[in-house]
Amino acid sequence: MGINTISRFLIIFTFFLISCKQEIKKENITEAKTIELVEVKQNTDQKSEQSSQKNQIDFVKDFYTSYLTNINNDSFNSNFDKYLSEDLIKYVNSIDDGDLIIDAQDHEKFDLNTLKVSKTSKINIYKVEFVNMQYETVMFAKVKFINDGYKITNLTDNLDDASEDIVLPEFMTDKYYFESLSYHIERTGDSTTGVTFRIEEDFDGRGIIFERNEAFGDYFKYLCIEKRIKDKLEIYHKENLGAEEEEYTGDKSKPLITIYKKGDDFHAKSPLIKNGKEIKLEKGY
Repeated sequence: MGINTISRFLIIFTFFLISCKQEIKKENITEAKTIELVEVKQNTDQKSEQSSQKNQIDFVKDFYTSYLTNINNDSFNSNFDKYLSEDLIKYVNSIDDGDLIIDAQDHEKFDLNTLKVSKTSKINIYKVEFVNMQYETVMFAKVKFINDGYKITNLTDNLDDASEDIVLPEFMTDKYYFESLSYHIERTGDSTTGVTFRIEEDFDGRGIIFERNEAFGDYFKYLCIEKRIKDKLEIYHKENLGAEEEEYTGDKSKPLITIYKKGDDFHAKSPLIKNGKEIKLEKGY
């Protein structure tokens, strides 16, 4: 091998080493930049998640602060539309035996200093704590971004039940849906007890139960069918469920009671109650 050949080989080898070093350096720089970008994204995502959690916690706390304040002030301005999903609003309004939001039937004035909202182990679900009648109440609120803002889509006292949105079946979204309606007449004159009329769904799904209760007086219990006539709900006699002597002898082609709404309140007229005068029905028993 001649000197010129050896020189050319050394020059080519030197250029090869320089090229490899530059390539390795480029790869190291690229890798470093990739790691840096990943770390920046992770930090950004973490900050975004923390910001989202804080916003949702503030949202839930704002709702409960507003609601408990309204209770303290005997105000009925619930502002549900701002905070709750449509189905949750309907579900809350359908409950007759208590207040879902405070998980109680009774309450006293709330000390807002006891109100706390914190994150849980589950995404978008927050723990709400406050004191009612000297006992701590714990609720769990699920928050979801709907359209252009946050909404609470579930409220429950059980963390395991909080993951699913409250979505009502179609029949419960009907404005005439009810579980039980009642009307009570206080005792008068020689009467020793009052009279209670009740309209409720039959547990066996056969229709509507319409009954009259008086401790020492007349009693009836009828299974009925319902018909929707425009904005009214007409209840017709179908079958007697009470004693034989209480069988209905009136015109069965006419409704026993007609129910309609004024605002959010149920009203009714019935030939069996106050001679057909308009009455206001109460939800529940």
